[in-house]
Amino acid sequence: MATPSPLAQVLRLRPSSVSSRLARTQVCLLNPRDLHRALPGRSLLVCECVAAPIAAGVLRAARQANAVVGLSFPELPRGERPRPGDAAREILQAAEAAGHEQPWFLRGGPVRVPEATEDAVAQAREAVYRLVDAGFTEASLDVTGLDPAEAAAAVAEGALGLRERELSVEVSTRETRPAELKELSLSFGAQGVRVDVVSLPASAFAPGTELSAQLEAVRPSLLGLVDAGDQAPTLGARRLTASIRLTKIGLNALPVAVQGTLRQKAAEGWSIPGAIAAGLKAAPPSPEACAKMEALAFREALDLLERCGCSATGPAAVTALLEQLRD
Repeated sequence: MATPSPLAQVLRLRPSSVSSRLARTQVCLLNPRDLHRALPGRSLLVCECVAAPIAAGVLRAARQANAVVGLSFPELPRGERPRPGDAAREILQAAEAAGHEQPWFLRGGPVRVPEATEDAVAQAREAVYRLVDAGFTEASLDVTGLDPAEAAAAVAEGALGLRERELSVEVSTRETRPAELKELSLSFGAQGVRVDVVSLPASAFAPGTELSAQLEAVRPSLLGLVDAGDQAPTLGARRLTASIRLTKIGLNALPVAVQGTLRQKAAEGWSIPGAIAAGLKAAPPSPEACAKMEALAFREALDLLERCGCSATGPAAVTALLEQLRD
């Protein structure tokens, strides 16, 4: 009997939440928790994909770079389009069409938890369940503005859909002070909540800032940075999220009249990526515009993957995951 290929063996690690819908494909959509464990000391890049053409371009870049990559789709208000299931389906179709066979993951959010009220936490919990049911293998919760105890309690309840399926949990916050981050981490421990990644805005740090204090404060979580440019600090960051440069590609594909609604949506509490995603769904770009979006995303993502040191992480992850399966 022939020995299954390395990829076929690694496909066994696809989370149960997506394994059935991917059963007839070679799409290696995994839990980022497994990928971070397989690549100790290496950073993983997450690319904001507000439309399927951008996702397709990022996946093509990851294929060329032999890189593990994460794709992120913003959380939209309930009832708005594209809905999580539609977005995940389009991204999965793009992965299959691209013949992408490197490990990757799909993140949803951040899901904003604006206050520690029962209603706000319940809404976050429902949003996370929708993402998990749609096929996302990680979700991010934004707890900016909550004190550490409130944030930990909100994540414990809000991330229930992820915790039940042992999927990865990311927490994002604009809090960057080591003492407060340490208190946040201790609060997660007190609640018995595993947080895989704590992501901070790179814009909060001056170029060349030493991040060892933040790195230590968030342990055992990994440190993430959002929109870390060439001069931003990256020491110790295991998660690098690229949003601005990729969402601009989607923004420029929108009609001028639609672009004018973004400020209004932002005033209503929408995230900018979410507003762009909704705008692209309401005013679908022409085939020529979609092709341009994909080409621009390919170039942007390839540059980011190479500069972030993510090239060749795909084969390295497969080798490490195979060793874990044998243990």
